[in-house]
Amino acid sequence: MFNDFLEKHSERIGIIFIIVSLLFVGYEISENSRSSKASNHLALIDTAMRLNVEIMKDDQLAKVFQDTMDGVRYPIGKLDNMKQELLLQQLYNIWEVAFYNFHKGQLEDDVWLAFRGYFSEYLLPKSYDFWEKHRFMYGPAFREHVDSIPAKM
Repeated sequence: MFNDFLEKHSERIGIIFIIVSLLFVGYEISENSRSSKASNHLALIDTAMRLNVEIMKDDQLAKVFQDTMDGVRYPIGKLDNMKQELLLQQLYNIWEVAFYNFHKGQLEDDVWLAFRGYFSEYLLPKSYDFWEKHRFMYGPAFREHVDSIPAKM
């Protein structure tokens, strides 16, 4: 009797199992995607925090950072100018990583909007001269993104 049932309905049972397994795979992919996005967000935060720790440990570097964010530029050839350029390079690197992660679907929309808002409203206007001089160090899509933001000086 059971064998008769299986013979009669085996195709339907197989289709049901295929649908259930596809739903499960879809769920797993969704979970993996969320986990990947969270992991990328944490990696960006970790990078920024490590930079902050370095700035806080060194009073001179903290002053350079503050001056940079205030729009003050040091003369080329001075040690503080090199520190300033490296700080800006690191900040633009963080922005670029966030940009590419977002565009690959590996960063949540609201996280990207926060990064983009900070960098475009706070960093770019204070460092547009750096961007103009060093833009070649960054990927073409990121350059296009930054160039599309009006400089508010």
